[in-house]
Amino acid sequence: MSNKGRATVTFVALVVAFVAFGGWPELSRLVGWGHREPPFVDHGLSDDEAFLERPPLALPIRPIDYIRFPRAGFGFVLGVSTGFQVDTFRGTATKDLVSDPDTTITLRLSKAEMDTVYQTMIAMRFFDLRKPLYDEESMAQPSFRTTLEARAGLAANHLEWASYDRRPSDEWKRLFRLVRMIENMVWRKPEWNALPEPRGGYQ
Repeated sequence: MSNKGRATVTFVALVVAFVAFGGWPELSRLVGWGHREPPFVDHGLSDDEAFLERPPLALPIRPIDYIRFPRAGFGFVLGVSTGFQVDTFRGTATKDLVSDPDTTITLRLSKAEMDTVYQTMIAMRFFDLRKPLYDEESMAQPSFRTTLEARAGLAANHLEWASYDRRPSDEWKRLFRLVRMIENMVWRKPEWNALPEPRGGYQ
């Protein structure tokens, strides 16, 4: 092969390699030409949802918290402005039936379930969370209000936030998971599942 032929083959090989490894955009990135855009990866989740999928960092347990917030007398009330509520002090739960009147029934969480909620609140330092935790109004519609109040010994904390609040913090993720855990405990109860299904919906 002549020198000209070898040069042509070499040039073609370099062009193929150049394209295969990203072409001008990649070369510009490597040498710092132009504006560098951050990579975007679509995982099928919004930034908020993707953030919530990642577990929060675990906080170290503080033994003194079991004295500050004793298990004796522990209880909580979780409610949503639509009508859903679980009140462990009264031993009741209310189901939001949307178009029909809300229905309240006797429903008590087991000792093991209450222990789990208590341990979760101690681990996430619920009683030290600032009040209100999230106080900005959400522009998203519909936006419902969620409230969670808990007492342990003489300590109490009351938090309230909009259903569409999604703040980039492990504090929010711990609270989000706590609420979902309590809701799942209620939704698994036979007496809850015996209630009629809601008619209608929210827009």
